[in-house]
Amino acid sequence: MNTSQERRGRINPQAAAELPGDAQPVAIDRVQDALDQAAGETIWVASGTYADRQLVWTYKGEGPVAIRAREEGGVRLTGTSLVTIRGSRHVVLSGFWFDAVTSDNSVVLDGSSDVHVTENYFYRNGRTPTSKIVGIRNGSARNEIHHNTFDQSYGQSVATYNGHTPDDVNNTDNRIYANLFYNIPTVKSVYNKTNGMEAVQLGQGRDVHVVHRTQVYENVFEHVAGDLDEIISVKTSGNAIYRNSFLNSPSGLTIRLGAGNTIRDNYFENAEKGIRSYGYDQTIARNYLAGGRIGIQFPAADTKTGEKEQVAAPYYQSDRSLITDNIIVRPSEAAFVFGRNYKSDQWPLLPTALRIENNDVYLSSVRAKDFTMHEQAPAFDPSMATFKGNRTFGTDRLNRGSVTAGDPAAIAFTITAEPVFPSPSDFWGEEPLGSRDSRTGTAWKQPEPVIR
Repeated sequence: MNTSQERRGRINPQAAAELPGDAQPVAIDRVQDALDQAAGETIWVASGTYADRQLVWTYKGEGPVAIRAREEGGVRLTGTSLVTIRGSRHVVLSGFWFDAVTSDNSVVLDGSSDVHVTENYFYRNGRTPTSKIVGIRNGSARNEIHHNTFDQSYGQSVATYNGHTPDDVNNTDNRIYANLFYNIPTVKSVYNKTNGMEAVQLGQGRDVHVVHRTQVYENVFEHVAGDLDEIISVKTSGNAIYRNSFLNSPSGLTIRLGAGNTIRDNYFENAEKGIRSYGYDQTIARNYLAGGRIGIQFPAADTKTGEKEQVAAPYYQSDRSLITDNIIVRPSEAAFVFGRNYKSDQWPLLPTALRIENNDVYLSSVRAKDFTMHEQAPAFDPSMATFKGNRTFGTDRLNRGSVTAGDPAAIAFTITAEPVFPSPSDFWGEEPLGSRDSRTGTAWKQPEPVIR
């Protein structure tokens, strides 16, 4: 487990609340004046509803400074409001309510580092499916987005930029943790489109080699639909996504571009799409997936590893990834699917050189399969993956998939009258993060610290 200092980083964003509360609050339009005079203190912002404010704040002083609502949720931003923290370090932004903001961004960190965006409430923000409600761009590093609520987002809730400016390659080592992403509708229902509105997007564009090292951990994603595929969309390299809970959602987690990403120790409960992976040298380990339609899938692709992209949105072949020690319980369709979306003229590249090791599958439906090739894809070829120490448990009507290793040491089958499913606490020794349904609504809310 992370220590408190590791979780919170170099600034304690709670410190401002411990300072004397008798300072006079400032109007939101005078915050920059206060920042010009600040040196390691708290700027209290007067309560009120502020519409269509384009606020650009820069802090060059010594020591950390906090910009805090005098009463939590008392500072309410509406309309086309936008807060940009530009060219700054060691700033805390806390206690603001962004209420149905319709700008492309609600908060932007622009060339800023060591900033905390914490204990804010974003309700129904966004103008387009690709609006970045909290955007990290233009060389912003080591920032921490945590303990916020994103409720009914109409855009991408948190996004790191990649390729919009040359300095976007330096949007590194940011952390997104202990947030609640809740009740995000489908793109189609809001915009009559089919793409966008990811809860977290780590990069855009086509360059698979941008290494951002973003950490996404200990968040709850509950009732998240979006484009019905991607709750989190990973489009950069070297990122780590761990100890999150994905609950009751028709979408899943996707490594869409990039390499060397790690997906581990996450809990999926009735998340229909589970985990979907493209790219190379990914690690998918120790995840617990219960219910849903598909556990883990490796679709067909159109671009080989190391090959320059020839299309606007390349799908890189799954290559050399390790998938180990995952538990998949009660999928309605399949635990593992290889070659989904295969088309000989569009997506002809099947996964290659995967290592599938020590995964346990528990089947309860006679329709569900364990390891299977998608029905439109060619038959399994041994070059696609090696198998070692995997186990499948089910009744005497066990529906084995079309991927067979022919060796019990690769996939061992156990027939039971009624499979006994391991619980997450059996697996990890502790319970995963659960529902935060009672913490949401149109009034001021924020998630409790939920670190397990």
